[in-house]
Amino acid sequence: KVTDINIDTLIDNEFITWNLTEDEKDAKFKDNLGILPTIKQRADEKKTEEQEKAAAEKAEKDREALEEKKKKEQNVSKEKVTRGTMSLTVSGETFNWSYTGKAVHGYKLVWSNTNPNPHFTTDKSIYFSGINQLTGTLPGPEKTGRGTFYISVCAYTAGTETEPCVDYSQVQSFTRP
Repeated sequence: KVTDINIDTLIDNEFITWNLTEDEKDAKFKDNLGILPTIKQRADEKKTEEQEKAAAEKAEKDREALEEKKKKEQNVSKEKVTRGTMSLTVSGETFNWSYTGKAVHGYKLVWSNTNPNPHFTTDKSIYFSGINQLTGTLPGPEKTGRGTFYISVCAYTAGTETEPCVDYSQVQSFTRP
């Protein structure tokens, strides 16, 4: 009787695996497999351990990636607008602007059909989230009506400063007949 066999060395042996599989199929060998069932049990345990380890490693990587994403989002959300000068031009019903600063949270196109000096908190606005999104239009006349509109654009601060929008452009007007 052999008792000093290192089972872990036999787990990956193809012949042992084949032999066990074949012997389990035959009723006359099934109950006389000796150490083979122990090898199979240890192989199954090892496979389960490897799967659990891989799952734990994946979960850790996912957690780290999520943490990194949250960290980046927090840094972006806390980042302030780099101040500059905003300019606005009107071409038909299209508004184009340029900014010498950096509007990390995007822009607000502010408009009014009654206030000649529109402001973000008191008048209507449209949000443009892209830092490089430098053109926009108002909604159609079915939503805004017709007449003269006063338009300005500002750098949105997303709560990182006391003012919700800074560096307003000069006011432009256009008439929608």
